Amino acid sequence: MKCPKCKEELRRSKKDPNYGLCNNCRKKYKWVEDDYEDDEDEDDEDDDYYTAPKPVKRKKKGRGLIIGLSVILIILIIAAIIIIFFVKGKDKDKEKEPQTQEIESEQDDTPVADPAVTENITYQSILDDYTQKIASATPGLIDEFNNEAPNCGGDPNLLAELSNSKIEKLAEISTEGITKMAELMNQNGDAQETYEEWAAQLTNVYMEQAQQITNAYTGAAPAQ
Repeated sequence: MKCPKCKEELRRSKKDPNYGLCNNCRKKYKWVEDDYEDDEDEDDEDDDYYTAPKPVKRKKKGRGLIIGLSVILIILIIAAIIIIFFVKGKDKDKEKEPQTQEIESEQDDTPVADPAVTENITYQSILDDYTQKIASATPGLIDEFNNEAPNCGGDPNLLAELSNSKIEKLAEISTEGITKMAELMNQNGDAQETYEEWAAQLTNVYMEQAQQITNAYTGAAPAQ
């Protein structure tokens, strides 16, 4: 018996021999020698016409943490740019102010900055100072994360938020150090490239220490 549409040979249904199945058209017909009745509306899922289920996509672990780290890094970059323009703007305003000379009396008690102290402030000294501050703060932030992590009940999203909140504290220290570097750049009249090189070194220190907090999150997050 042949299919009335594609003329291919029909095969007998295993479930009901009274029907013939067409593999090309994927339809079933009553097995009648001289007539064909189309029963394509009947349920034929038991005749091996099976459609594989779509694979279920699994959420990747730590996605929230990665997004959080990216946001913090972007905030640091934007903060550095704002600091540069802010400091430069202050210097321009000072240049516009009229220069006046004041006659100071011998009894003037206005403090004078110590030149020796000013000369000791360099990009290297700022980098060393804030590298130490970031490194000293990291262990305490990791302890805070480990102590507060059980309150998240194993929820990866809550753990990621907790981890990001600790990393943000390191970012605040790093931003403070970068601000001092920007002020030193304007005070010395250095090229912006010089400032950016030192600021990048401090940012690298921040990222290395932040990774330790990320590792604590990875250890606390449940395996999926």
